[in-house]
Amino acid sequence: MENFYPCLFIMNDYEESDGILLYVSYYRFHSEKSHIYYIVRIEVYKDHVYGVKFFTKQMLNSVKKYSHLTNTYEPRTILYSIFKLMLDIHAKDNLASFMFIGNADEDGNHENTRRYRLYCNIISNIISDKYFKHLRSSKYSLYILANRLKMSDSPFFGEELLEQFIQRFIQEEPEHPNLQFD
Repeated sequence: MENFYPCLFIMNDYEESDGILLYVSYYRFHSEKSHIYYIVRIEVYKDHVYGVKFFTKQMLNSVKKYSHLTNTYEPRTILYSIFKLMLDIHAKDNLASFMFIGNADEDGNHENTRRYRLYCNIISNIISDKYFKHLRSSKYSLYILANRLKMSDSPFFGEELLEQFIQRFIQEEPEHPNLQFD
């Protein structure tokens, strides 16, 4: 396997801070197979929550950067590099929880997207239940790794986090009285 790894810290951006989102950090790594640079956007939220997003450098200014398909057939290797970054974050913040959203497919559908299914498959096989509770909402293609240490103080932290981020990111349905968890 190639050695992808977020090798360059780009910046911390505090301009998007809004009380829940504290700041954004950017990392970059390079694929020796496809010769593509990837940007990893880590959104740092209150309560030790990290939103993880990534895109190719060439799509930096595109509104479709999170849904662009590269067709390089290396998503597993890319996700392994992102997991290494997550391990570094967790080593520095042992209360860290992580969130992924599988962006909409080409048809605009946000439910059970192809990216979400890939995240579910890979994340559930790589990341143990020992340290994280895996919470999924296929309806919104949202995957959360809720930190079990954090949950020892707040048993419903994971479910509250899932509901909070559905309300934050899903624009078309601001109220979610009947959340469906996978």
